[in-house]
Amino acid sequence: MCTILEVSSVNFSLLSTEEQDIRLFGYMALLNSLSLPLQLLMVSKKINISAYLDLINKKLLTIKHPLLVEHLTHFRDFIKNLIKGEELLDKKIYVIIPFSAFELGPVVGARATATSLTSPATFKKIKQELAVKKNHVATQLQRIGLSSRSLEGEEIIKLFYELFNGEPLSTTFNPNDVKNLVL
Repeated sequence: MCTILEVSSVNFSLLSTEEQDIRLFGYMALLNSLSLPLQLLMVSKKINISAYLDLINKKLLTIKHPLLVEHLTHFRDFIKNLIKGEELLDKKIYVIIPFSAFELGPVVGARATATSLTSPATFKKIKQELAVKKNHVATQLQRIGLSSRSLEGEEIIKLFYELFNGEPLSTTFNPNDVKNLVL
């Protein structure tokens, strides 16, 4: 059993020297605060942003203010030129926080089976332990300026399906993935 956090990323080379130092010291503090095993997973996916460009074009038709139309047109053209002839990649970073049956105690852990770990009382305790670990990691990530969110149900299924089936990982633009975008 485990919990999975999707973590935002930062282009480190675009930060000032002072900001880079702050991030490095925060990262060191994160590593020093860990008393649990973690797994890091980085996934690159080809992304098609034609739906995003269509969204901008639709918005251009509804805007009345000429200055906003001009700025949004420049932005759309900038995006088109930026990706011209290039494949656009979406990079996702996941922190996987596992749970070991031995965390329930050495006797329970040694005798653990899939059936014994899914009893309602044990399952509830495991979920509580994972929540504590997840909150600790999320707090440490926030300290270095990274946001995180827990993957749930269908998102986990989709992630594992794409990884284990070895299919080309391509996706269409999802406007919910973009943060701080005002249209």
